[in-house]
Amino acid sequence: MTSRDHTILLCDDDASIRMLAKAMLAAGGYEFREATDADGAIASLDASPPTLLLLDLGVPGDGRTVLEHVRGTEALSAVKVLLVTGAAGASASDFGTSLGADGHLIKPFTLDGLQTAVREQLAG
Repeated sequence: MTSRDHTILLCDDDASIRMLAKAMLAAGGYEFREATDADGAIASLDASPPTLLLLDLGVPGDGRTVLEHVRGTEALSAVKVLLVTGAAGASASDFGTSLGADGHLIKPFTLDGLQTAVREQLAG
């Protein structure tokens, strides 16, 4: 499977994060969509499920609502969820896992960090 076979949805209200991620993901050949709030993410997920959701829990409307929607909707069961968060450490990772996330990426992140996290999620 190539990067062209993967769609990534980024839900983050920070325009600079979305711009950075979009540049990296487009350069990698991934199809990229974005949402700025929980309602937009849920609408995008339901319209066309991505392979990977990069989700900031702090988006307007509450990112946890989005994660609960993904994990509670059978049609979205194959979607991988990578939390993009400012919280670091084992407790943040455990918290994300307890919510149903597949992993997390700490902000601010580097391009290499984002690329590695995306590759790991898509490979697993």
